[in-house]
Amino acid sequence: MILKGEILSRGKNVMSMKLNSTATFELPESKTPVLYEILLEVKDVADNVRKTRRFALFDNSSNIELDQNSPLRATSASSQTKFIWQTNLKMVCFSWNGRYVNKLHVNGQFLTRIESDEDISKHYEQTTGLLPVNGTRNINGITSYNFTLHRNSAVVKEGVVHNFTSERVCINTKISDGDNVTFELTASDIVSHVTTESTYLLVDSTVPDLGEIYLERNGEKRLFVHSEKDLSTMKLHFEAFDVHSGMHEIQWSLRASENNVLLGMGAISIIRLSKNVTCSSSFCYCPKQGPCELSNHTIDLNLLVVNNTHIGNHNRRYIFSLMLTNNALLRDIEHIDILVDDSAPEKGTVTEGAKGSPDVDYTEENSTIIHWHGFIDHESGIMKYLVAIGPECLPKNELISKNISDEYHLLQTSSNEARLPLKTIGKNFVSVVAFNNALEPSDVACSDGITFDRSIPKVYNLNISLAKTDSNVGCLHEEPWMVTANLKRIRLPSNSSECASICKGKDDTDYVALLPILVKPFQEDKASFLCRYLPMNNDTVIYIPDDTIHVEWSILKSMSQISEVYIGFGSLRSQHLNPDLLSFQKAIHPGKYTKHHTGFSNGEIIYLYLKTQSKTGVASTSVVGPLLIDETPPICPSSLPVQVANDAVSVNWNSSTFTDKEQMEQIDEILFSVVSERGHKTPIHEWRLHDSRKLCINEHEECINYPIVKLQSMDSQAGLSFFFHFQVFNKAGHSCVFNSESFKLPSIFDPGHAKVIDIFHNESSGAESTDTDVIFDSSKFCIQYSGLREHENVTLSLGLGSDKLLDDVLPFRLLNSSKPARTICIRLNDTTLRRNTKYYATLKAECTGGLTLSSSDGFYVMDDEFLKASISLYNGHSCFDDLRSSHISAHSDTKGVLTFADNLSVGHLYTLVSSGDILNITSNDVLIQSTTNNKAEFVPMKENPHIVINKNISLAELYACVQDETIFISSTEVSFSWVVDASVSKFVSHYEVGVQRKKQNETYDDIFEFIIKNTTFFKLRKRLNSGSYRGYIAPCFGPICGPQIFAESFTFTSTKPRAGDMKCNVTFYSLDNIEVSGQFDTFNCSFVDDSILFYRYGLFKDSLGTSLVGEKRIAPSSIGKTLKFNYTFEGDVSPRQTLYFCTEGFCRSTLSTTSCVQTLHDVKFNQFDKTHVFEFDKRGRSEFQKASSRLTSTKLFEKLTLMENLDVDFVRSDSTVTGLVFPDTVGRRTWFLMTQRRVPAIDCTDDDACIQSKLVPDPVVSFPLNTGYSGILYLCLDESLSIGSDNSTLEPPSTSSCSNGFKIDDEKPVSGTVTISSDDGFLTSSSEMIVGWEGFKDQDPPSTDGPLRKQIAFYEIAIGTQPEKQDVLPYTSVGLGTKINIEDISLRTGLAYYATVKAYDKAGNMAKAFSPGVIVDETPPSTETINVGSSFWHRKVIGGNTVEVHWEGFEDSESGIAKFEIAVGTKPHIDDVVSYTDIIGKASAVLAMNRSTTGEQNFVTLIVTNRAGLFTVAYSEAFVFDHTPPRPGVVRDGSIKDNHDKDFQYQSTSISAHWTLFSDFESGISYYRVGLGFTPEKADVYSLHYVGNQTSWTWHGSFIHGAKYYALVEACNGALLCTKIASNGILIDDSPPIPGLVRIGNLDHTTRYIPKRTSVSAKWIGFEDPQSGIREFHVCIGSNETTCDVMSLRNALLSDSYIATGLNLPTMTPLFFTVRAINHLEMPTISSSDRFFVDDTSPILIRAPRFTNCVNENEVHYQIDASRLCIKWNITDEESSIISQTLKYRTHDDGHVPVEHLVLGNFQTFQLILNPTDWLFSGDTYTASIQLATLQVFALLPKVDV
Repeated sequence: MILKGEILSRGKNVMSMKLNSTATFELPESKTPVLYEILLEVKDVADNVRKTRRFALFDNSSNIELDQNSPLRATSASSQTKFIWQTNLKMVCFSWNGRYVNKLHVNGQFLTRIESDEDISKHYEQTTGLLPVNGTRNINGITSYNFTLHRNSAVVKEGVVHNFTSERVCINTKISDGDNVTFELTASDIVSHVTTESTYLLVDSTVPDLGEIYLERNGEKRLFVHSEKDLSTMKLHFEAFDVHSGMHEIQWSLRASENNVLLGMGAISIIRLSKNVTCSSSFCYCPKQGPCELSNHTIDLNLLVVNNTHIGNHNRRYIFSLMLTNNALLRDIEHIDILVDDSAPEKGTVTEGAKGSPDVDYTEENSTIIHWHGFIDHESGIMKYLVAIGPECLPKNELISKNISDEYHLLQTSSNEARLPLKTIGKNFVSVVAFNNALEPSDVACSDGITFDRSIPKVYNLNISLAKTDSNVGCLHEEPWMVTANLKRIRLPSNSSECASICKGKDDTDYVALLPILVKPFQEDKASFLCRYLPMNNDTVIYIPDDTIHVEWSILKSMSQISEVYIGFGSLRSQHLNPDLLSFQKAIHPGKYTKHHTGFSNGEIIYLYLKTQSKTGVASTSVVGPLLIDETPPICPSSLPVQVANDAVSVNWNSSTFTDKEQMEQIDEILFSVVSERGHKTPIHEWRLHDSRKLCINEHEECINYPIVKLQSMDSQAGLSFFFHFQVFNKAGHSCVFNSESFKLPSIFDPGHAKVIDIFHNESSGAESTDTDVIFDSSKFCIQYSGLREHENVTLSLGLGSDKLLDDVLPFRLLNSSKPARTICIRLNDTTLRRNTKYYATLKAECTGGLTLSSSDGFYVMDDEFLKASISLYNGHSCFDDLRSSHISAHSDTKGVLTFADNLSVGHLYTLVSSGDILNITSNDVLIQSTTNNKAEFVPMKENPHIVINKNISLAELYACVQDETIFISSTEVSFSWVVDASVSKFVSHYEVGVQRKKQNETYDDIFEFIIKNTTFFKLRKRLNSGSYRGYIAPCFGPICGPQIFAESFTFTSTKPRAGDMKCNVTFYSLDNIEVSGQFDTFNCSFVDDSILFYRYGLFKDSLGTSLVGEKRIAPSSIGKTLKFNYTFEGDVSPRQTLYFCTEGFCRSTLSTTSCVQTLHDVKFNQFDKTHVFEFDKRGRSEFQKASSRLTSTKLFEKLTLMENLDVDFVRSDSTVTGLVFPDTVGRRTWFLMTQRRVPAIDCTDDDACIQSKLVPDPVVSFPLNTGYSGILYLCLDESLSIGSDNSTLEPPSTSSCSNGFKIDDEKPVSGTVTISSDDGFLTSSSEMIVGWEGFKDQDPPSTDGPLRKQIAFYEIAIGTQPEKQDVLPYTSVGLGTKINIEDISLRTGLAYYATVKAYDKAGNMAKAFSPGVIVDETPPSTETINVGSSFWHRKVIGGNTVEVHWEGFEDSESGIAKFEIAVGTKPHIDDVVSYTDIIGKASAVLAMNRSTTGEQNFVTLIVTNRAGLFTVAYSEAFVFDHTPPRPGVVRDGSIKDNHDKDFQYQSTSISAHWTLFSDFESGISYYRVGLGFTPEKADVYSLHYVGNQTSWTWHGSFIHGAKYYALVEACNGALLCTKIASNGILIDDSPPIPGLVRIGNLDHTTRYIPKRTSVSAKWIGFEDPQSGIREFHVCIGSNETTCDVMSLRNALLSDSYIATGLNLPTMTPLFFTVRAINHLEMPTISSSDRFFVDDTSPILIRAPRFTNCVNENEVHYQIDASRLCIKWNITDEESSIISQTLKYRTHDDGHVPVEHLVLGNFQTFQLILNPTDWLFSGDTYTASIQLATLQVFALLPKVDV
């Protein structure tokens, strides 16, 4: 159509045509839109005409464009916000005037009105639909608008813009503040071009919000008073926000209130967060629209400094104004008044206590009332107080900052009085600061302090002089403490289960917390023992040895000072509040108390009460008790009997043997020693009751069991008499002494431990036997023993048990002692030993020296049936051993279908193994041989068989072998593997493996037998002749072997199966229906057992069976002789083509044969495709050259068979391919070389699939293939027939046809790998070789199939002495086989041989590979010499834990030595001592022993293996292995004439030693060496020297006094192993002990006077004997230092103190306490105390204490000087001088004093000088007192005025 004015008119005619029905038009190409009129004229047979028309707009170039000057926007939004923010909640409106246009449609006016046609009636005109004649409604070429309205991402309305030409729309919908409204608009034109755009608007109809407005100072908000005149330091804080649109701007101004003068103005910015960042604090918010922003704002008035308006006036007001604008540009205005006050409040005073009460210094309450006053501010008034109470008065800056520790309590209040908590024990101070309304602080006012002390006065380190008690366990805070006998406490660890629970839920024991603490760590087991056996402290009595009670303690200082300490006594624990025996008395000294002659009865139970009181009024009373005074010793018997039994000497008694009328408990402390008739004594030992009963036979008796072995060194087998010396103590420390009856000791030595070995039954054998771990007779067992001591008659018993040292199977049976046999057998009459159970034989030996039990290492009972059931023997290598078997991973899909990583070898044996699950396998492509649990053995009949297994098995392992083979393809590759149950294998020392040959009478003869090490694989390296064989294995246990266990019989063959007659007919019913039928004789394998498993057969184009037609068929083996077949297929073959029928037969031995026969053809149809195109490779095909000259002749049909046979599928790119067609017609022939199977549509040049073309008249053409193309090509022919004159106007008919295609293949096959079966590159046979190859590939992608699939055509193999050489075997075709066994070849020993394999594909390309070289070696290594223990000679006895082996002369000239395997065993070839170890590159080895074979005969076995795997076994001579040194004996100090061990001697010029009972039953004692040293480990005085077989020695010389010498004896056996033993040492001592210091009372100071005549206590220190040590102390009292006339000598044993009771000492007479120390050589030392006197009278008061003037000593009652106090008094004692006095001070209200008490010497006056911080307080009344001994006097000073 064309435009005429504003109307479209018809343009030129584009095309016209006649048609009968539907028409299709091809419009001319146009780069611009065109509007077409399609006019249809219909005429009937009467020439009646009707017209109609339709319009078509062709448009492939226009689009909808956007006018950027005409935006899409929200017109209901505010224009001030650029049409983004709508500030009302009414309807939303949008406009887009002129924005969308289709310019080509507008310019072309395609939518305007079309000129009418008078020939077309109204009914046939297009008046509706698209493109009507009246024009199409549009605006700028746009025919419609659609919209979608979103509110906050949700669609709220959508539809069509009805009045779309207005280009605007208003929508009535609900909106809210903060909404985001999106308007999406879609513009469409008539040809369905669309464009979509969107815009949005945001909604906010409210003004911003203003929160609090305030000034802030020091963190205090909501202030409206400024603290200084400088207004620029003022900071205004406020919160401004808008939750809908967010803030846009904030403006401010400041004016003076009085005159409204503007001082400054400005604006602050809005701080917004980054996109996608949300608020993390309360100072920010996130509006509904826009990013998050801060809501807290601060106005900084530094601008006032610039304006010079920053200085204001004190006590004046100013006005702040704020104008807030949100993002919708809505505004709000607010104002605030500010007062200026720059003065601080005035400071006041602070006092502890309530208003109107006096100041408080001490309190026990945890809070106190504080008040303050005097804080004033005249301008803005006091706003608040900040109050703190704590350890110090706080500085102003610390208090205001509030940066104080947790020890302080901080209070903010507007009151002037408060009760404050006391958080800190001790003195606390109150700090107060006042703030005005400008938050200006006053100075700090502090109190004088108050002491908070709630602690109860605590007593600790309590010590009651000479008191004793039973060790017990007390509880403190539910934790256990051990209370010792001398009243100390030790913490018991709570990690012990017994200790952790013993005090749970129990109250504290009364006085445990008072006792001194000893730090003593306990191991967990010892702590458990103490908690288990020590009694709990349930009124455990404390014993005091006389009636003087002296108590000392310490008091834990508290903040409030101790006021008084009181002591009282009572008869019950509950009387501690009101003592009934002796009322509370003030202690004279604050840390000690002494009460002489208490008046309490001997044996009376009493309790001590110790009461302390602090100045806060808190009092505490501690109860100690029960106490019992005991002044008498226990009563001892005259003697006690002694029993010698087992390993100890025992003394027994009962609870009534020792008596003590005062002591309530049983006697529990005894000191004792054992004394020989020669006067030798043991050290003094202590017996305790709690250690006794668990060692006693009778649980109701007490006992002492002293080990015999500790006494036997004193006896030396001399038969001496011994007795016990006892000293028995009661709880108070008093004792009595007595001796036991005498007794003698048994032998010092027990029979010793024997070596017991289990042996096989041989009662008459006296020879040394070998230990066995297995026996085969369950009714009898035998042992052999050696090594018992025979120093006296020994009784032997033999038992059998389930563990060592037990006889629970066969109780000990007494043996005939007269029979000296070392081999013992016992028959079990009533007991049958169980199989696979370990038993231990135990030999019991008894003599007077004791009893010993010696056990064997145990044995198991096995029988033939059990062994046969535990061992399985298989032919072939271990299939599942990764070292010998290759395996392929197999995966299954969800349906259980297996896929393999590589193709399988057809006819080979495979084993599929799943991981634990029972395996179910189904397949038509494999022959399943066997299935067991998780294994299945099968033979694949296809390279990639379809196998289905359990769906639950996703992964399995496929092994290219089976567990048990019955046919080997090589007689030199026979091997065996076996599986042994773990219950048997751990005992097997080695195996006997053998091979037997089957005879005609079905019996077997042994032909080979080998003894091999403990392994599970054996390869027979011997060539076997043809026949049937079987292998066997026998497990051996040392020298005895079990039954023979046989494998299945096996044979071997390398002969492939032999094919029989075959014939095959191919019947062609049509080219698409071909029948193949025929038969073939069954194949014959080499022998009966190697039968045919299955066949594969099919049609092939070649006689080698490589070019398959159709697919291969599988046939199972047949029982009959002939197997028939018949099948049909559709194939691309011709009846005239030569075909071959090939059959593969697979034997059980995995050997196979392929046999082919040419087929006979029967053509049932008379049809020949004359258009068929043949294709030939012209290169090198002589048959084609002969036929080419007659291709155009009429006898061409005679050549069809030849041509079809010559038809190629694969060629190389350097070939020339010839095409040929049957010459049936004459005409023009055009030949094409195509990549597709068709002829070009027009011409070769216009077709990409056409490579080149030729126009030739002949039916034959040739194309060189040097085109560079690789792939499949086709020869195609287009024939035009000549059927008329040349000037005929008719086009001649034509036909076209194409060949079946050929592939250009220049790529060689992928080379594979070739291997010759060998042992590490060596052949052990010179007449046989097995060659295999894999990896040769010539494959297309998996999608390629059919005759053009690339594949290997055949292989050739050659053998030579170099790679690719064929001097042994020339290249021989082997078809498609991948393994060949070459027999009857002649190979030379020592030469290397290589196998070369060529692989040819169907195009004739060849790839080759050759194997690594292998060397022929048929001889094992030669042997010579093995030496044990030395490289030069063989040693028959070896010691230590290793054995050194050397060998020489072992060599192999052909392949060399690969390794040595060395072992040590009790028999040749057995490794039961040292397991086989590989040695490479050395001719020696040092072997570590892994089993004790001491005393047994041993052999070294050496297996020498060459690199060909051939080995030779050699053995050493026998040797005895002794890896244990001699058994230790006893070494005694002293001459052998003394016949006992000495520990001390006077003489310093010689030292003697003697020894006995060293033994070695393996190789005997060879010699001794002796030496002398200062330690038991080293002979550093006299070095070790050889003394032969002597058993005593004396060293002469000058020896050091006080030194201890040890004799060292080294005994060496025949294996040169030695044992070194030292004596216990002898000390040279020729001097008495060093005297010490003796003092009456205690060691802290010397007591010249004691207060009572009946008893005295003494302590001593410093007595030493650095040589032999102190043996005991004796004590006495005399009137001078050398006599004992007041108290005779008493034995104090090894104590360092003594309490002498029951005395009647004279008064005021000089006395001496003498201590006599005796060393172990009976030499004494005497030392005495200073003289002391008895004074039992009290001091006398002459003048009471009084306060005096410190200048003139006049008595005063008031004083002004607060810095000192002076006091004067007079007390005297005529008998003994006064030692100490205690001066104490107190106030009238028991308040704080500078010094609580002072301990003074013998003074009569004292002046107390005070520190300034401790001066006396004005108005206080002070009291002073003097306290000493039992006398207390007081001096009172009513009032002191300071």
